[in-house]
Amino acid sequence: RSRKDGIRKTSPAHAAHFAKELGALPDAILDDRLTAAAIFHSLKDPEFVPALTSLEAECSGSAEQASHLVDWMNNQSLALVAIEWSKKLPFEIRNALELRVRLAESWLRLGDWKKPSA
Repeated sequence: RSRKDGIRKTSPAHAAHFAKELGALPDAILDDRLTAAAIFHSLKDPEFVPALTSLEAECSGSAEQASHLVDWMNNQSLALVAIEWSKKLPFEIRNALELRVRLAESWLRLGDWKKPSA
């Protein structure tokens, strides 16, 4: 928490530099990479797209990680991106209860229940 508070009080250039370092740490955990991506996203930094693409690849093999990523996407106002990404996941992951719950939250955030068959 203190890291995130410190980031909020720094310049965009420093925040982007911190995000690059955080995401590149050899022992960085998923939450570290999500934090880095959130910084890029909030700064509209061009590093966001490759960071998100990497996260999607990393999380596509596990329902638990996919669910975590969709939850993060929802909180970043990326619900539509989450829904579209989920369509590319293997059936057994896409059909996992925990991921379906997160995707239902995505549809709620969009306010669109016409086609909730992700």
